[in-house]
Amino acid sequence: MKQSFLAIIPARSGSKGIPGKNIKDLYGKPLIGYTVEAALQSPYFTAEDVICSTDSPEIAQVARSYGAAVPWLRPPELARDDTNSAAVVEDVVTRLASCGRYYQHLVLLQPTSPLRTVSHINHAIEFYLEKKADAVISVAPVRESPFWMKTMNEAGVLNNLISPSGEYLQRQQLPQVYRPNGAIYIIRTEVFLRERSFYPAGSYGFVMDRHSSVDIDEELDWIIAERLVKASDDSRK
Repeated sequence: MKQSFLAIIPARSGSKGIPGKNIKDLYGKPLIGYTVEAALQSPYFTAEDVICSTDSPEIAQVARSYGAAVPWLRPPELARDDTNSAAVVEDVVTRLASCGRYYQHLVLLQPTSPLRTVSHINHAIEFYLEKKADAVISVAPVRESPFWMKTMNEAGVLNNLISPSGEYLQRQQLPQVYRPNGAIYIIRTEVFLRERSFYPAGSYGFVMDRHSSVDIDEELDWIIAERLVKASDDSRK
C-alpha cells in the first residue's frame, strides 16, 4: 500500500528577530521559497500535499507563487509568539480531515532552514520508512560539548552544567552530542494526534551536516545563511 505524506510549512507573520523574515529576500529568493521548492521536488509529495499554514495574506501569496497550497489562513490565536508548532499542525490535520483528506505521515518543514534540500527530505523519509519509526527528527552534531559547559551564579562562580566524569578529561574522549536543527520532523499521524508532540519516546535522529543545519532566528543567522547559499550557488557555476 502506498504511504501518504503531508508536508506542512508553518510561516506566521509576527517574527520579531527579523521582521518579515519568511518572505524576506535571501540571495534573490524569498526565504520560504527555498522550503517550498525543496518539498515540491520530492516524489513523496504532490502539489496539494505541500501546505503552507500562515496568518498572512502576503506570505500566502508568496507561498502560492512557488507552488504551495494555502487553502485557508491560520486563525490569529494560532499565530501568537507562544504558539507551538504542534498546535499549528493539529489545526491543519483537523481541517483536512473535515474535508475527507487523511494522511498516514506528517512532515514538518520550517522555512527557517533554507539549506535543507530535497535530498535531505528524501533521505530522511527513506530512513523513517526503513526504521519503521514512529518519528524522525533531523539533528546536527554539536561543536561545543555540554560536558564542558558551566553555569554561573550571581557572584560569578562557575559550576559544572553536568557532573564531572574522569573519562571526559580529553576532548577526544567526549561522546558525540547532537541537537535538533529544526529542518525536518517526520511522524506518524496517529502518533502525533495521540502525543501532541514531535518527540515521542523512541524517536530516531536523522543526522545532517552543520553547513546544512543553519536555522535562521536572528540577524547573524541570516548573514551566515546568505553566505552559505551564495557559496553553494557559486560552486555549481
